[in-house]
Amino acid sequence: MLSKDQIFKQLRKTENFPKLPEVMLNLVKACSSSETGIRDLTAIISADPGITAKLLGILRSGYINFPGEITTVKNAVIYLGRDTIRNIAISASAMHFFKIAKVLPEFDITAFWFHAYKCGLAAKKLGETSQLAAPEEAFLAGLLHDMGRLV
Repeated sequence: MLSKDQIFKQLRKTENFPKLPEVMLNLVKACSSSETGIRDLTAIISADPGITAKLLGILRSGYINFPGEITTVKNAVIYLGRDTIRNIAISASAMHFFKIAKVLPEFDITAFWFHAYKCGLAAKKLGETSQLAAPEEAFLAGLLHDMGRLV
């Protein structure tokens, strides 16, 4: 049987387990602060082409009935708002972990994601009913609670 130190040593050598991007962590933290302004959020988002594309893609999708075209990150931040941007960042962070499905095709990533999402919604609802200051953080905790299974 492997010791705890041996297990952690093997995990550190694993290349298939993705790490959360620093930009995502900064964005979630910035969205949680009431002192963060539009200029700050725009700067953080602009540092990551993937997040920028995701935000602009959401605004161009058929799900949002926006009359014009938003072509700047600043306008996307203004239109979507801090909570929506935080939710997008959290979801994108979680999806970053779920790339593991390419490495293990027998792993049912759809069922894993569905379970994680349901747990996130339940945790958020519990956070709201118990009047937590940041129920979105409860959502993130619920969403990511089974990440160890991917290891």
